[in-house]
Amino acid sequence: MVEITIGATLGDDNSTGGMSMGRGWARQLSLVSLGLLALALSASGASAHNDLLERLRKEGTIKVGIVNGLPYSIMNPDGTLGGFTPKIVGMIMTNLGVPKMEGVAVTYGALIPGLSAGRWDMIAGSLSISKARCAQVTYSDPTLIDRSAVAYVPADLSGPPKSIKDIAQRNLRVGLLTGTVTLPFMQEQMAIGKGTITQYPDTGTLVDGLTSKRVDVVFSGSISLRDMKTLRGGNYEIVYPLPDGDKRGSAPAFRPVDTDLIDAFQAELRKLKKSGEIEKIVRDAGFDLQPGDLDITNEQACAESIL
Repeated sequence: MVEITIGATLGDDNSTGGMSMGRGWARQLSLVSLGLLALALSASGASAHNDLLERLRKEGTIKVGIVNGLPYSIMNPDGTLGGFTPKIVGMIMTNLGVPKMEGVAVTYGALIPGLSAGRWDMIAGSLSISKARCAQVTYSDPTLIDRSAVAYVPADLSGPPKSIKDIAQRNLRVGLLTGTVTLPFMQEQMAIGKGTITQYPDTGTLVDGLTSKRVDVVFSGSISLRDMKTLRGGNYEIVYPLPDGDKRGSAPAFRPVDTDLIDAFQAELRKLKKSGEIEKIVRDAGFDLQPGDLDITNEQACAESIL
């Protein structure tokens, strides 16, 4: 299309004489050649990008994006990665011939933009599955089905919140993790009252916001709230499950073009699920599994998401 436009412009210039026309056609042919070369290079680049797994095997290292939030994922002081999702990813990548992981810790809201920009090769945090995110990334099959919970400080709140609707009707100040998939959901729920939402970068600061009375309740995964209380203590209580809370599948995620890595990762993940290894890792992390939780595919999780 660009070549046709340029050709028309050159044709106007060529009306001055034969020599000019000859030079114009030569320039047009050169531009056509350059266009074909650009298309060839683009195709070559796309092919190389789809050979991501081959490149990772040669380098021996995969760079991953995570969020600091136990038990899902954590960047340790020495730079190593902890949490059950990096553990699963590390096992699978080792089986695929990539024994080392290099992590970058960011907020949930930065995970997909960073992946799309090529700042890491995949997301190894436990990224909640939503329809909007399914349009941007390709998930593996879920490695966890988590359910939401609310934490509150009994001394600061007259009666525990009974549901998300109850929180909205009481005009409470709510704390959420930055970029969490539940943000639009909570904004819609809170619109019926005059409550406010404040975002925090990680579970630690989220709980700090609660205990310092900057918010009245915090809304997060039940296990992360429980583990933070076990780790640091605190005078807050956890309400779980919520009758109108969301049921969230979560999983590692990839750029859709990286089909070689996605296919290989999925095959290994399903082997580990079949062997019972994934169930053991998830239960060791403190999660309760309901029958069929680990049988859900990525396609099913995307189609069934209410978020």
